[in-house]
Amino acid sequence: MNIGISSVVNDSIIVALLPLAIISIIIWFSSSQRNKRIKKIENALPDMLSDLTETLKSGTSIETALKDIGDIRKDPLGDEIKMLVKDMKEYSFAESLTRFAKRTNSKTVSRVVSIINLSMATSAEITDVMKRVSEELWSGYMLDVEKEIKTRSYASMILFGGTLLTPLIMGGIFSIFGSAFVEKQFQVIVSDVGIFILFLAVCANIMYGIVIGRLKQSIILTPLSMFIAYTLYIVVSTSTLM
Repeated sequence: MNIGISSVVNDSIIVALLPLAIISIIIWFSSSQRNKRIKKIENALPDMLSDLTETLKSGTSIETALKDIGDIRKDPLGDEIKMLVKDMKEYSFAESLTRFAKRTNSKTVSRVVSIINLSMATSAEITDVMKRVSEELWSGYMLDVEKEIKTRSYASMILFGGTLLTPLIMGGIFSIFGSAFVEKQFQVIVSDVGIFILFLAVCANIMYGIVIGRLKQSIILTPLSMFIAYTLYIVVSTSTLM
């Protein structure tokens, strides 16, 4: 089997996609680390609110309760709670919560903070509000986990088919039957199908992001998927079976 490595090295599309793929990996890694931190904060939020509610019901002041929680928790949410307590020495509780929400960069935290601030403004019982919010967040978290388990396998099949399986099959067809074409005609057909492979990789990546609800991350990784799909296709299609 003669592998068409030289075709990969000399292919202008692959040369152009390589730096974009590397950049996409760097951006994805940074974004992934940030999203993991946000996810950890959101997942820990229901438990924290539940603990805070119970502590406040015992008659402890909110600043003391938050300080105790911040000291106990050894996670990103605990770090943010410690900063919240520091802010409370300079700002009002509502302003400190708003700053806390902005730092986390989480829509869920921002929504919870808005509810708490609104309950305080309307003189509602804050412990009851936080208990309800905690229960709803936990229910929502469990639904999200169930949804992710069900959809991830289907999404992975879409990504696998568009990025690996189809390029491999199309490349294999040309590798086997390429000798039946005139060389110039063969190059044109391979090139045209290569454009289709690139388009398919983009579509598969976007569909994957839509299905799992992470479209932004999928778009970031699109150049990498295009590079993998196209390179695999070119390597296989320009190989010859001996």
